[in-house]
Amino acid sequence: MKRLASAGWLLAAACTPEPEPEPKPPPLIDAVIESGYPSLDGPCRGPISEPTHLVVTSTDFNTGAVGLVDLQTREVVPDLALASSDAVPIVDAGRVFVINRFGFDYIDELDPHDRLALIHEWPIQAATPANQDAPANPHALALDPAGRAWVSLHGAPELQRFAFPTLQAAQVHAELAVDLSSFADADGIPELSRIIGCGTHLFVSAERIDRELWIPAAQTVLIPIRPGAEPALFEFDADQPGPDAIRLLGVGIGPWRLDPGDSQGHVILLLNSGLERIDLASGTSEWVVPQQLFEAADYERLQLSGFDLDSSGRAWISAASPDFASFRLLRVDLSGPEPALVTEVEGLESVTGALEIVGDQAWFADTTIGASGLRVFDLSQSPVVELPESPLAVGLPPMSLAPLSL
Repeated sequence: MKRLASAGWLLAAACTPEPEPEPKPPPLIDAVIESGYPSLDGPCRGPISEPTHLVVTSTDFNTGAVGLVDLQTREVVPDLALASSDAVPIVDAGRVFVINRFGFDYIDELDPHDRLALIHEWPIQAATPANQDAPANPHALALDPAGRAWVSLHGAPELQRFAFPTLQAAQVHAELAVDLSSFADADGIPELSRIIGCGTHLFVSAERIDRELWIPAAQTVLIPIRPGAEPALFEFDADQPGPDAIRLLGVGIGPWRLDPGDSQGHVILLLNSGLERIDLASGTSEWVVPQQLFEAADYERLQLSGFDLDSSGRAWISAASPDFASFRLLRVDLSGPEPALVTEVEGLESVTGALEIVGDQAWFADTTIGASGLRVFDLSQSPVVELPESPLAVGLPPMSLAPLSL
């Protein structure tokens, strides 16, 4: 009888699932330093130019969700997946990721071919000892040619690399974290954000913010890194020792697009406190619309939100009023001797000012109480016309958008 009881206990113990292991940060490493500016070996990968769908995150600031919008039929399928109240979608190589940022610190991969079913979910924890007890605040993700994910942290001076499992139910593996503290300001954190992939290289933005006053503490830069088996930074400025970065003209970092005038795919247009054209092959930058023009029109750095190009290459920007109570849709007019900002749409409301343009249709994340949704505008007409079916409700008020091709 005692043997049977023991066997029963062993059987029960064998059927009890093992507890999930506590997440551990990846090992923190120093990148090797190579002399000279990197030689790009492929075009930069911008957002999808001809998407079929939009991935939409939405939130009421208590909970969040992820949905899909069919751009042809205007069909909205909301609430396909759960998300946090600070969730940003990213599409890379046809894969859909949702980054749950400040205070949540985890990433989901969702299946675009199966109603955004959950494929992977993994936590993000800083590897830098001084930052392990604070939110890691992941901000962006890019895949390298080997299919590994590189994640930038806003709350720690590191770029983390993750490998995806090949076995069913296996966990995403945190392989390493590259120490980028050499690019930090006095508080030790460079506030990493956007990641731009160009061939086998990445460019990672560092905003360098005073974390007590939340104002810029140093010049915004783009850090070139080769993320192979042995990650490398580059030393190309003879005036200062150590790894270097491209120093931007504007302050902060915002949306970017490939410059349609560059056939090599190495030049981008980036919105920050102005609109600048950056040649990532040479590490140089010039103004398209200088910061001073925005300031003269009463648009400060934090008011400039969304940015995209229409089918003819015209630039459009969503910009908030000084009190952030409303948004406008601005068209950048480059036809004259000096650039000009033309207000095309007024009276929008939003938290993020998220904007995606597909062809000549602008999709804007509007949060008007009682009528929130994606507002859609025909940019081919002047004045700009809102489509009759706009706004398209997406469940909770929309927050962020990402184009997807299925």
